[in-house]
Amino acid sequence: MGHEIVYCYWCSNRILGADFEKGAAIQIGNHACCPQCLPTVLASLPANQRETLLAELSKAHAPPPRTTPRGGTPMASGRTPRSSTSIPQASQSSKPPMVLYLIGGIVVALLILVVVISGGGKPENNVPHSEPPPSTPKVVGIDRDKVARDAVQKARDAARSGIDIDLQIRLWDEAVSKSERTSSYDEATQERSSILLRRKEVYAQELQRLQAGVDGILRDDEFKKALDALASARKRHDSPDWAPPIDQKIEEVKKLEAGSAPFRQGTDGLICLEAEHFYRKTAVGEHAWTVVTQPAGFSGTGAVAALPNKNAGFPKDFVTMSPRLDYRIQVAKAGKYYVWVRGYADSGTDDSLHVGLDGAEAPGATALTIPIKKWAWSRRIMANANASIDVPDGLHTLNVWMREDGAIVDRILLTPDPKYVPPEPGPPESSR
Repeated sequence: MGHEIVYCYWCSNRILGADFEKGAAIQIGNHACCPQCLPTVLASLPANQRETLLAELSKAHAPPPRTTPRGGTPMASGRTPRSSTSIPQASQSSKPPMVLYLIGGIVVALLILVVVISGGGKPENNVPHSEPPPSTPKVVGIDRDKVARDAVQKARDAARSGIDIDLQIRLWDEAVSKSERTSSYDEATQERSSILLRRKEVYAQELQRLQAGVDGILRDDEFKKALDALASARKRHDSPDWAPPIDQKIEEVKKLEAGSAPFRQGTDGLICLEAEHFYRKTAVGEHAWTVVTQPAGFSGTGAVAALPNKNAGFPKDFVTMSPRLDYRIQVAKAGKYYVWVRGYADSGTDDSLHVGLDGAEAPGATALTIPIKKWAWSRRIMANANASIDVPDGLHTLNVWMREDGAIVDRILLTPDPKYVPPEPGPPESSR
């Protein structure tokens, strides 16, 4: 084969053409194989193929035929034997080629393997053991340390290339697996732990961007579009750290969609709703409207309080600076509607709020006061007038902003009748 260079198809080590002539490599069909990998290759073959291959190897590497002259002195045959096999012939020397020793050792090993698999168990004490020839070379297995180092380096290269974080994790999982019982195991496990922490950071950033995008969609009340975006994002990663936050957001959107059905105006012209049945709420800074069940005396399942109560307030610029509650209402007839709020305040620093429409301030319902130390209805604003809003017909959003923290709201009522006074605790909640 001259200076031809090929590679062992099992371990990819380089094989020179001269190695076949020396008996340091063999040809198996269309594949070259080094002596170190030959036992592994043979063990991987079915029994019938293995027997056939061993027979061919033994035949191909058998000593050349010799003729005996009349004088009785052995002489090498002068004929050149023909052979159809593609296996290179070892040089005829006084010593058998290395592959013959190797084949002998393999045959013995395979026979022992067959006996063990077939349930032969341990040989009887009176059966003599067959020891391999002292000169049989030791077959060297795969270099596990090199395999481990290569796997670790591959994972590091992937991390430096900035590829998908999940693929980086899979490569590190493979590196840890291949590094077991090697000197690379500790560093592989440590670097894998670092990349797992990095994955949590990457996921957190992705989730933050996803939530911002979904919230933007929901501002236009496009619930299906928001749910589709979340369902698509859920498939992005298969890690258990990824899906739960998205599932939680999906439930929030579904709940929001269910609560988006508007309160409808009744035949009496009233729209009455429980404060805890808000469609959406928006927190600002540390303050938010929070569902509470104290003090006793509220209607429905609870009330809503502006918390925490730190004697803070938003008398101005409340549209953008104050926490807000939103309620969807369906108005059948446009006109001026008077606003009633059933609420509770502990003191004069907790007894006011703002009411508006469609995200805009309504001057006639700004700074609406609520009773102190008792649950009761109120429609007075600090400008010493009855609270009112001009509402066009159709679908709208009624807004409630915090003016003073600590204020508690139980129910809200709109009526076109300036003389209407709600009884305690008020009419039934409007249908949706």
